[in-house]
Amino acid sequence: MQRSAYAVAIPLGLCLVGPLRAGEVGERDFPATLTIDDPAVEDEASLPILLHGPSGAGAGRANDFDFEIDKIIADGLEIAINDTYAAPEPAGTRRGYGWQDFTTSLKYELIEDEPTEIITSVGLVRSWGGTGAASAGGDPTSSTTPMVYVGKGMGDLSEDWLRPIAVTGTLGYQIPDRPRGEARPLDFGLSVQYSLPYLTETVGRAVPEPVAGLSPLVELSYTTPTVRGGGTTTEGTVAPGVIYTNDVIQFGLEALVPLTRATGHGVGIAAQFHVYFDEIDPALAARLF
Repeated sequence: MQRSAYAVAIPLGLCLVGPLRAGEVGERDFPATLTIDDPAVEDEASLPILLHGPSGAGAGRANDFDFEIDKIIADGLEIAINDTYAAPEPAGTRRGYGWQDFTTSLKYELIEDEPTEIITSVGLVRSWGGTGAASAGGDPTSSTTPMVYVGKGMGDLSEDWLRPIAVTGTLGYQIPDRPRGEARPLDFGLSVQYSLPYLTETVGRAVPEPVAGLSPLVELSYTTPTVRGGGTTTEGTVAPGVIYTNDVIQFGLEALVPLTRATGHGVGIAAQFHVYFDEIDPALAARLF
């Protein structure tokens, strides 16, 4: 089987294990954000997230098609499979094209407190070195990244117009299998969201459709090496945008504004198509097996 076929067939097989869904903390549902991972444990998929990055110094833009499947395999425990296909600009050359390193992750929900709308999860992200094309940024060295994910909704505030606000964050430290010469980057992410679905359904304020399904947000994604060398530099983006959510699917659109010179210049775009499997058909696995 070809490399690209594995990237599709393995995740689709996991989707048939049996649908469960977590991720809602009381009346709060944290949406799947585009540039950082959300703190929830859910049955879902991004098919895909398109990242049309800022222009690089002396080079074209990066076009990344990011595919991810998340599957609950036990109470509070999620497994995820992720891969990215790179197709940079300008076109006309095969340099830089191809699949990047295959990634798997485990996420476990530690805390879910409904009155305060707090959710906390921990995880391990494993990047499998040598599985991606070197020209597309594949690394011959595998690495493991311990992660912490947090989310806090403001539904416990007294002011109705502030209650739809939510904040999420991520923190990870990449540990390579062969540490010599590797940069060991520290990854930090933050999002601030305003949920109009929460405003209408929980607070009870009338908002017309389709605006009622929107969640304006701003994301911050930042990575910096903790060891000199390794060819890694400090990079980051600020991504203002909006997410539209209904019971089954989610669409997201954000601008990608570079924070450092190494990130590039100009403004990129991130677009997302996201599916919640359990909302499509909760009995799918039961009928198939």
